[in-house]
Amino acid sequence: MSSDSVNIRLQVAEQNLVNAINRNSNFLGQVVKSNDSVDDSLKNVSNRHLNNDGLAQVLLTSAGGTAVKADTDCVVQQDPEHRPGWNLFNQVGGTKFNLYYFDGTQEIITLEDLTSVYFKGFINNNSETSSMPFIHVYTKPTGSGDAGPFYHSKIDYEYNSDNTIGIGEECVFYAENEPKTKFTNRKIKLNSKTVTGDGFITEEILYLVVSSNSGATAGAVNVTLNLLGMDSEVGDLEIKRNLVLVSESSLTGGATEAKQDDIITDLGNIKTELFAINTSTGSIDDKITTGNDFTLSQAQQVLVYGEVTSGPGTGELHPIHITQNGDVEVAIADIEKKGQEIMADSFPVVIASDQSNLNTKLIAEDNSAVERNIRCDSNGKLIVQVDGVRTNGSETLNIPDSTTGTSSPILMGTHKYIAFYGDTDNTTNTNIFIEYSQDGVNWYRGAGDNAKIIIVSATGNFYDEEHVTPPRIRISRPNTSGSAETLQLYYTLL
Repeated sequence: MSSDSVNIRLQVAEQNLVNAINRNSNFLGQVVKSNDSVDDSLKNVSNRHLNNDGLAQVLLTSAGGTAVKADTDCVVQQDPEHRPGWNLFNQVGGTKFNLYYFDGTQEIITLEDLTSVYFKGFINNNSETSSMPFIHVYTKPTGSGDAGPFYHSKIDYEYNSDNTIGIGEECVFYAENEPKTKFTNRKIKLNSKTVTGDGFITEEILYLVVSSNSGATAGAVNVTLNLLGMDSEVGDLEIKRNLVLVSESSLTGGATEAKQDDIITDLGNIKTELFAINTSTGSIDDKITTGNDFTLSQAQQVLVYGEVTSGPGTGELHPIHITQNGDVEVAIADIEKKGQEIMADSFPVVIASDQSNLNTKLIAEDNSAVERNIRCDSNGKLIVQVDGVRTNGSETLNIPDSTTGTSSPILMGTHKYIAFYGDTDNTTNTNIFIEYSQDGVNWYRGAGDNAKIIIVSATGNFYDEEHVTPPRIRISRPNTSGSAETLQLYYTLL
């Protein structure tokens, strides 16, 4: 359990104690009349953690969670290990997260007022410098000398690799001064501070944001954050903010009032149905007796009938017979009409175990519903002829001068061979390269002639065929001709 969860539970316990004291204040007053200070001390066990620490929470899937994530485009999900917080992961390169947790449009706090900004969470990957989250402080634009389109100044606090971060260790990362909220976690200061714009202490804060670097390699950012916080001093007023990030609703599966109402309704329906059953069966209570010995000598005898469901006599009732040994007597009708080719109408056949060889002949239907014998070679191996299934495709590439055009990725699927062919209106450069990929993101070229197609310079036509193992393939065409190029590509998969 995280330290934050322990703190919250202690705070809730203290609140419950206060409520109990308030309910019994008259009694306590009578008991301690001679010492009013005791009563006052008990009543002062208050909301000091819940209120003074500025605790709040936001659920990942709520509207508030959406507002906090804002323009985040990386993966945001429940922690895979069910640790508290939001797991943020750049599965695709170029994606990032921005978590907004202070909105200066509704209150006024200046840079001078801000004494600490921080976040708490787990660093699950620290493979490169850009793996680490950092903190933005934006100030409100003034319309004069603004350093950005929506802010006047920006202050960045970043980790400068001057400490050791344990992978999976829950730490508090802070800037300026240590948080005034008490945490048992190790605290790591973000010592690198960069100011863009004036950064005057009188500037009013617009946003506080915890962010990641969009330049990080795919998969290099993997953190689980569970708290975003700040401390400020406005005059004599000391303000704390601690926003807890929650990924699972505490009411999931809980006994809500609506669920309890449903259960009460269901129980009422069951009671009604039981009453109806008792009413319907009450007339047979004295007509059926039960036995309590092996022979059921005291049991009511019952004659069981079966109904004819098809053929002559449909709808007639006939008693089920029992043999003298107590077995159900069964007669099989029309067995002579059963065939061996239609399985649904066939009768099971038992092959004797002392048969040394069982000669069989297998027949299958071809695409024209004509029966064909299935054959084996002289070694007993099944003879199979597979007709290849071809898949065709095409694409037109419009390639500006001094650029390289690539075709859309072609999925090989179950195909092993591919043929490229087509033409181009520009034969200055005669090379078309073949590139291979496993994931559709990272592409690689081979070496030698197997990695390129030679364009026939006189006509612009080209052709090449390859035996391909990777799951994806494409062509790459550099245009160095001095003018735009149009390349018509056709391909056939086999």
